[in-house]
This record gives sequence, structure tokens and C-alpha cells, in this order.
Amino acid sequence: MLLLVVPIVDTTVVVFSRLKRGITPFQGGQDHLSHRLMNSNVSKRQAVVSLWILSVVFSLMALLISQVPFEIERGISIIALLSWGVGLITFSKVRVTPRGRDSK
Repeated sequence: MLLLVVPIVDTTVVVFSRLKRGITPFQGGQDHLSHRLMNSNVSKRQAVVSLWILSVVFSLMALLISQVPFEIERGISIIALLSWGVGLITFSKVRVTPRGRDSK
């Protein structure tokens, strides 16, 4: 699951955000994590690099868990779970800027 943290958080944030706004979660939109980062005055490149870094960090946690004793594994798992929760809450609070079909 740690390998899929970024897509899971993205999907969770998008689905709950759309349901909250009364929009079907099955249509496309500009409310994914990358769009939310760009709405926070982050460049497209910085948004992509940020999401890559998050994926790498959680992937390294997954590798580390498989190599350490159980007590350390539990600590890493708790840190990962708390990080996931913080990311979920943080990204959920970023405003979604509705864009028309003609805007770029």
C-alpha cells in the first residue's frame, strides 16, 4: 500500500471533494493533487517533482519496512499512516479553482 500512497490520496481527495460539491466522482476535473498544488502557486514542474518525491519517500519506507525488526517496522508504519492522514487533510483544504473549457 505504501507504493500506492500518492494515487490513493489523490483518488480519496477527488472523490470526497466532488461528492461534497455535489459532482459525480466519475467525471474528469481539475481537482487532482497536481492541480491543487498548482492552485497553491506551485509551478507545474514543482507539482510533478513534489509528487514524485512523495512517491519515492513512501517507496523507501516500504523497502525499509521489509528490512528492519518488527519494533522499527511498527514505528515506520505509524509514521507512514500519520503522513498519509496529514496529506489527506492538507490536500483536502486546498481550494479547487473551477476552470472553464476555454481556459488553459
